[in-house]
Amino acid sequence: MDALRLSTLRAGRATCDDAHAVIDTAMAGRLSAIALSPVGIAASIMATVLMTLISVLLALPAIIAHLYCAGLLIRPDYI
Repeated sequence: MDALRLSTLRAGRATCDDAHAVIDTAMAGRLSAIALSPVGIAASIMATVLMTLISVLLALPAIIAHLYCAGLLIRPDYI
């Protein structure tokens, strides 16, 4: 159940990112090609950065769980 929920959220997030780039392109495309080129570059940079950060955040719980079970991560006293 959790995997289905997470995959649905991931698909929704990817759709929103694509829609954001399309809307920016449509708005700047009315101006000129010179105004459209920075929008395309910014959209590709934003997609790369967001995918990198999302990948790190998705991997973090598994990494912490492996370290904790291996005894390499000490549980804090306040938990």
